[in-house]
Amino acid sequence: MSSRKVVPSIRSLGFVFGAVVALTSTLARADTPSIVITYGTTQAVGDLGTPQVWANVLGNVSSTDGIVSLGYRLNSGPESPLSVGPYPSPPSGPRRLYFPGDFVVEIDRANLVPGNNTVSIHAVDGAGDEATVDVTLVNTVGVAWPLPYSIDWSTVTNFLDVVRVVDGDWQQVPGGVRLVTPTDRGYDRVLVLGDVTWSDVEVTAEITIHAFDPGYLGTVSGSATVGITTSWQGHTTLIAGEQPHAWWIPQGANLSYDFHFDGQPIERAYLGLGRPAPEPSVFPAPASLQLSLGVSYTFKLRSLTLPGGHTEYRAKIWETGTAEPDWFVNLVELDDGQNVGSVLLIAHHVDATFGNVTVLPILDDGTPPVISNVSIESFGDSAIFRWTTDEATTGAVEIGTTTAYDVGSFASPDYAFDHELVVNGLAFGQLYHWRVLAADRWSHLEITPDDTFTSAVPPNSTATSDEFCGTALGNWSFHDPVGDSTYAVLDGEVEVDVPGTIAHDYFGQDELPRIRQPVTDTDFWVEVEFENPVAPGTWHGFLFESSIPGFGRALRLEFIRQSSGPQLFIGRFDNLVAVDLDAETRTGTERFLRVIRTGNQWTVFTASAPGAWTHAVDFTWSMTVESIGISTGCNALVPHVNRIEVFRDLGDPVQPSPTCSTGGSGFRRGDVNDNGSVDIADVIFLLVHQFEGGPLYCDDAGDTNDDGAIDISDAVSILAYLFTGAGPLPDPFSTCGPDPTADPLGCAASACP
Repeated sequence: MSSRKVVPSIRSLGFVFGAVVALTSTLARADTPSIVITYGTTQAVGDLGTPQVWANVLGNVSSTDGIVSLGYRLNSGPESPLSVGPYPSPPSGPRRLYFPGDFVVEIDRANLVPGNNTVSIHAVDGAGDEATVDVTLVNTVGVAWPLPYSIDWSTVTNFLDVVRVVDGDWQQVPGGVRLVTPTDRGYDRVLVLGDVTWSDVEVTAEITIHAFDPGYLGTVSGSATVGITTSWQGHTTLIAGEQPHAWWIPQGANLSYDFHFDGQPIERAYLGLGRPAPEPSVFPAPASLQLSLGVSYTFKLRSLTLPGGHTEYRAKIWETGTAEPDWFVNLVELDDGQNVGSVLLIAHHVDATFGNVTVLPILDDGTPPVISNVSIESFGDSAIFRWTTDEATTGAVEIGTTTAYDVGSFASPDYAFDHELVVNGLAFGQLYHWRVLAADRWSHLEITPDDTFTSAVPPNSTATSDEFCGTALGNWSFHDPVGDSTYAVLDGEVEVDVPGTIAHDYFGQDELPRIRQPVTDTDFWVEVEFENPVAPGTWHGFLFESSIPGFGRALRLEFIRQSSGPQLFIGRFDNLVAVDLDAETRTGTERFLRVIRTGNQWTVFTASAPGAWTHAVDFTWSMTVESIGISTGCNALVPHVNRIEVFRDLGDPVQPSPTCSTGGSGFRRGDVNDNGSVDIADVIFLLVHQFEGGPLYCDDAGDTNDDGAIDISDAVSILAYLFTGAGPLPDPFSTCGPDPTADPLGCAASACP
């Protein structure tokens, strides 16, 4: 591609006009404030396109008497105040104004008229002297920044003909652009090119780092960094009332080299995603990618919009003139980040030269994706398929007992490079045919040849499946370390009732109620079904431990719901001391937990409906398992009534009993936490349901005023009954019974006999 030739234009005239002032224009008397306009008093806007929503006028103001006020008017409109540097100034700004007296006029381009616009900048100093400088912005409308686009600095005579300045005092040097003052290593010294409408681009830029300022680690500036950014539309508000705006988010992604990566005194290249809040997500390059000062490196960043609003990002960095490497990051952003906008060249507390730049549109290459690294991990009735593709694709697995793939097609609709798909509903020890399908953004489809595998069978284990028929625990024992919890076997489930007197946990000390079954230390596949998802402030799941509770190594795998939302908690302990803690985000609707133990390797699945397993986590943990426990815990003041429906060892199938029922009939109005009484705990349980989304055991019980809906008035009804003598709640109240009023609510479960 040929470089874009530059011809003299109105942008150049701002520099030519007034040879004495060169790149600045100082229009003031010696005894008045001095206002210097960094890029001249005539500046072009929109002639190349729209690189951001703002039109910036940079300058500096000074006076021996100090500056009392600084402001500007657009086209004789009202005056707006301007902030004045230096940075940093308490408490945290103005961030973009680096030197004493620096200012940035930031004008919404929507407020400019076509043609000439006058920006009058007015300063008053401490002696009362005033000065005004007029800057003409020549606004061209209806122009789109061309794409493809390239900059070859050997053909450029004025850098403002090919890029726009957001911040910093820049100059053209041999082979590129660099800050006029090498020590001007300020906050976000930024050049911009492209259009706010750009998407689906591949950006290549040569960057030479000369020096960096390490002194900003730990300040509001963060680390010194240099790189390129896509899908940017202009600064946004970081701190209310700030001028100019200083928040660089939202953006697409930035490919950067950081001199204090992630708060540590190490250097690292990374790809950062510009999500709206709270901070970008960072994906580091291999630690071996280290850049040297004074050497030119090529940065390449690819941004491709995918169906559904997601974006594919790929990144690489290599020494200019050497062989181009593979991408060090291939990822798909699924959080609907910004994927339309211009390209930034960023030097943040760094002195760097930006060399040649090329921006190419990403077009359909007409070829299907390449599928590789296919693997299958079988767990009997479920199997995990994994594979990679050389571009972001959707995926599917077709599987069956014949090449007709009669079991069905299992789709993974999200675009990815690294794919994982769980196939459920298989039989143990069965030969299956399978193939993998992948389709890219342009619907080019690739299908692997037919292949086969035989599904695994569960290992022999001494664990015993149980659907808890009758009224006895049978092979289980109840461990209540605090002595304040109770249990009951209700002919089809075990109810564990934990009061909210204290936090019932397994952390530093053993306070966690659980039913326990002794086992031999072998491999096992086990699962548990709970009647309800976990409620806020509570947890339940598995506790694997030795024969002595609280002694030796233990493993907690529990559904938990705290302020961070619903999660699967993974806690590894040694004599009650946490060795490693982790958590995986869940939807909050899960009721089924499956654990596969093969030696020291653990694989965990969760499900919201029978058989609908999703893969949660894999990890390694060495321990002796002599007891499988099903735990029930809670925070202080948050009682937890947990109902355990079924425990299964997949090698010991449950044989359903025709005499085993599930729960009783009817309900008691107001007994929201289903513990057999109506008290203040029910009010708390009901409010948690309404404002934090926790489940109810019985919706009819929560409809305390029997109006067919659950709202704040139901909590008020219980409070009125408890504290004002308002009388009993509507039937059924004194005893259990059915709802006498027809309404859309129901009662999935109740402790009523």
